[in-house]
Amino acid sequence: MNWTSYAKAALAVLLLVSLSGNEGCDKPFRLDLERIPQHYRDCVAKVTTLPRGSLTYNEAVALLATIRKSELRLSACGKATIAWADAQVAAYGK
Repeated sequence: MNWTSYAKAALAVLLLVSLSGNEGCDKPFRLDLERIPQHYRDCVAKVTTLPRGSLTYNEAVALLATIRKSELRLSACGKATIAWADAQVAAYGK
C-alpha cells in the first residue's frame, strides 16, 4: 500500500464517521492513532546545506559524496517511517 492509499482510507473512515453522527452511542467516536515518533521527524528534517559560490573539483566531489550519504540516510528514514505506518495500519486498520 502506498501513502495515497493510506490517505484515501483515512478520508473514507473520517467521512463514514462524520456521516454516521454517532447515533445510539453514549460516547463520541474517537480513533486514537499514534503520532509519528519524533526520531522519524528529526531524521527526515536533516538536509545537506549547499555552499554558495563556485567549488573546486575536489570540493564538488566531496559535496557529491556528502549528498549521496544524505540521500541514503533519508531513504532509510523514509523506509523506517513507512514500516512504522504499516504497523499502525496493521494494528488499527482491522
